[in-house]
Formats: sequence, C-alpha cells, structure tokens
Amino acid sequence: MNLAEEIRARREALNMTQASLAMRSGVSRQSIVALESTGECRVSSLRRIATALKLELSLTALEQDKVSSARAKRQQLPVPGERPNIRQLMNQVRVRQQQRAERSRIAVDALISAAS
Repeated sequence: MNLAEEIRARREALNMTQASLAMRSGVSRQSIVALESTGECRVSSLRRIATALKLELSLTALEQDKVSSARAKRQQLPVPGERPNIRQLMNQVRVRQQQRAERSRIAVDALISAAS
C-alpha cells in the first residue's frame, strides 16, 4: 500500500470524513484530497495529519539501487504535470535573474552610447 492509500484507509477506519480530518489536523481539506490522490504534501502537513490519525511517521533506509535511482531522478528535468524539486526551481530562478541582469546591462549600455 502506498502513502495515499494508507492515509485514506486509516481515515476511513476511524470513520472520519476528509472535512473532519481537516478540522482535527489543522490542514486544509484540499491538502487532504491532494494527499489521498497523489500521496504528496508538505512534511509539516503530513505530520499534522498523522497525529490526527494517531499514526507514527518513520523513515526507512532505501536499498542502494533505489538510492541511486532517486539521485538520478532528482537530476532529471521535471516531467510536465509533475512538481519539480526545489533545486530545479532555484536553478530556474537563478538563470532568469542572470538573463534579466544581462538585459539590464545591455539597456544601460545602449542608453550611455545614445547619450554620448
């Protein structure tokens, strides 16, 4: 069972609706819907939901081949429709900032040469 299925099964076992889980955990209902459909959410939200469902979060070590594939996946470009990781977003922001700075330099140079 994956994370989304585990959360939904536990919620249903406790006879809770998504709305009641949202109230009990302090997480929006939309976040719970997203978690149950995709298995993705913020860690802080997952912690609150787990507490409300009386679940314990734990981490287990991955096998070496899974670690290698996870590293390879992080270095790939995001697939349309998937959420890119923070490193990819930061690189995109950095490139855009460099492009803007270069355009600004070109514009300033053009103004200086036009004024001369």
